[in-house]
Amino acid sequence: MQALLYISHEHLIPLVIPAPCLADALAAVDDPEQQARLFDLLNSPIAKVAQFGTAEATGTGLLRASARPTRASAGAAHAAYLAADRGWPVVSARPGPLKVLHPEVEIEPLP
Repeated sequence: MQALLYISHEHLIPLVIPAPCLADALAAVDDPEQQARLFDLLNSPIAKVAQFGTAEATGTGLLRASARPTRASAGAAHAAYLAADRGWPVVSARPGPLKVLHPEVEIEPLP
C-alpha cells in the first residue's frame, strides 16, 4: 500500500475512494494508529472520496443485482461501478467479487 501511495503522489494520480468503502474501512479498523493513517490518507491532496448519491446508488444496486448470486458488498460494487464508468483500475486485496461484478474492470491487486 505504501508503494501505491508513493507512486500516486509522485505522478499526481488521484486515489478515488468510494464512500461505502471508506465507511467499511472505518468500521473495520480498531487500532488508533491505523485509524490515524486512514485519516492522513483522507487529508492527502491525492485522495478523493467518491460520493454515493442517487445516481451512484442506482448504478451500484443494478450492478449488484446483475451479478447475483454473488454476495459482493456495496463498497465493492461501487468501486466496480466507478472504475467501469471512468475507465480506471481498481486497487483491491479482494479482486474476486469485483471480477464477478464487472469482468472487464482492470484490477491492480494488493498483497
